[in-house]
Amino acid sequence: MRVFAHWIVRFLPAVDVLLMSALLAGLVPLDRFRSDLAFLLIILVVPFSKYLLRRLGLYDSHRMDTAGQLVRQIVMAQTGSLCVFAVAGALLGIGDASGILLAYFTVSTVVLCAGRVLIHYALQRFRKHGYDIRNVCVVGSWKRAEELSG
Repeated sequence: MRVFAHWIVRFLPAVDVLLMSALLAGLVPLDRFRSDLAFLLIILVVPFSKYLLRRLGLYDSHRMDTAGQLVRQIVMAQTGSLCVFAVAGALLGIGDASGILLAYFTVSTVVLCAGRVLIHYALQRFRKHGYDIRNVCVVGSWKRAEELSG
């Protein structure tokens, strides 16, 4: 189970990029954008979103976290990305991208949150039933034990 959980966590960034790219390709009609700046802005959405997700620690270990904390991180990263791209679109004079970006970020946030919560609960359930048990004796405070387990 430990190896299985390890590989799930390792492949999550790649799965997220593929998922966000597929959503963006499905929601964004490329023929609608007449300027190269609008196209460039749309192309940069996925790498920047992934950067914020990684920067906020979404791809770190969440063994001790709750599903609500994971959802909060995703919502914070996606909201930050939306704000950056909405401001960039406004500054560049690309008004036709704002509605599509809002739809994309809403759908991608819901999909990422649902997938991450399902994975979190599945791994918690496996651990609850005795898989992936780590037997460690920590001499010290509870706070130190939590730091070592994360």
